[in-house]
Amino acid sequence: KEVRKKILITIALLFVYRLGCMIPVPGVNLLVDNITEYKFLEVMSAVSGGALQYGAFFAMGIGPYINASIIIQLLTVGIPALERLSKQGEEGRKKINVYTRILTLILAIVQAIGIIVAFSGQGEGTIDFNQIFGAEGFGLVMSYIFLVAVYTAGAALTMWLGERITDYGVSNGISLLIFAGILSTAGTSIL
Repeated sequence: KEVRKKILITIALLFVYRLGCMIPVPGVNLLVDNITEYKFLEVMSAVSGGALQYGAFFAMGIGPYINASIIIQLLTVGIPALERLSKQGEEGRKKINVYTRILTLILAIVQAIGIIVAFSGQGEGTIDFNQIFGAEGFGLVMSYIFLVAVYTAGAALTMWLGERITDYGVSNGISLLIFAGILSTAGTSIL
C-alpha cells in the first residue's frame, strides 16, 4: 500500500511537471523554429521536454539546479569551509543544500536573461513585448523583468518538484524529471 502511494505521488508530480512544460508564458510565441541555430538552447530544450522550444513556464527545466549542484560539488573540494561542511554529516549537507538552492536561483536568473535575449533576437514576433507591458521605455524593462521572474519561478518550482519526488515518491526526483523530459522529446527526435 505504501509503495502504491509513493508511485501515485510520483506520477502526479511528473504530471504537474509535464503540464508546466506545456503552459506558454504570455508574450512568447508557441514555437521558435530557429532554436536549432543555438546548440545550447537545443540541448536545454531536449532535456526540458521541448518546453524551451515552446516558451513554456518550465522552459529552463532542471538545468539550473544541475549546474548549481555540480558547481557546489567542485567548490567543496577547493574551499575549506565547504569541505568542512560536507564532513559534518546531516547538518552540513542541509547547509550545502541551502547554498545549492541559492546558487540555483542565481543561475536561473542569468539563464533566463540569456534565453530572453536569444528569443528576442530570433526575428519578428518571437517575443511580443507589446503583449506584456509594452515595447518601449519602461514597458520594455518591465517586460524583461516579468519574463525573468516567470522563468526563474519555473526553475524554482521544477527544483521543488524534484525534491518532493525524492522525499515522498519513488527514486531520485531530479533524475526522473530529466528522464521525463528526454522521453517526451524522444519521439520527435527519432522522426
